[in-house]
Amino acid sequence: MKEETQAIVEIQKELEEILNFGSFWSYISEELKEEKKKKTFGREKSFSCYYDENYDAVVVKPESTRLPRDVIKSDFRRVWERFLEIREDPELEKEAFRPALYQRITRNASYILPLMKEYYDKVYLPKLKELEEIKKKLDEQGN
Repeated sequence: MKEETQAIVEIQKELEEILNFGSFWSYISEELKEEKKKKTFGREKSFSCYYDENYDAVVVKPESTRLPRDVIKSDFRRVWERFLEIREDPELEKEAFRPALYQRITRNASYILPLMKEYYDKVYLPKLKELEEIKKKLDEQGN
């Protein structure tokens, strides 16, 4: 039981760190060292993107125009911070990856959100699942 309790505390700390913007940005800068193809939500418009370390920005090229645009780190940060707020709102949390919720923050939300969702699904959700499994195990043991 003590081991499980300690594991819960450690995973909760990891989850907090995962939700830190710096962790997300590190993931982006590493994951997008090479150009990758992505799709926007809703309209599913294709775009490619890569991390430009010289400008600490993500370069996005919509397939429709093929014109590159820099999406700066501060845009990502503002969307990330709004995302964290939305997650806390029971009425909005299920729509946290809906671009319309971010349109006043940046016109680039359609490109930022698929990258955030990928991080959330690959990094955050597995840790959350691990935490839930430990808690379930403790409940089954009657603790």
